[in-house]
Amino acid sequence: MDDQKYGQIKRAIEQKKYAEAIAFLADESDSESEVRYLRAVCLGRTGQTKQALEVLDTLLSAHPKHARGFQERGHILRASGQE
Repeated sequence: MDDQKYGQIKRAIEQKKYAEAIAFLADESDSESEVRYLRAVCLGRTGQTKQALEVLDTLLSAHPKHARGFQERGHILRASGQE
């Protein structure tokens, strides 16, 4: 993912425009850990808990030291009452 697109996605997330961020991510490869992470963030923020956790499971399986992935997992579990 190039820097310009990354900036667009980050701005959309900061402005809580999650559908827009998901649209920007649509043509990005899930092989990049940051793409998976950002997709999970957006899914979690839009109440798609199951899908967000599935994306995070895939991310953390491939990148077991991805600290932000674990942090996001905690945020999603807390928000859904599954602490």
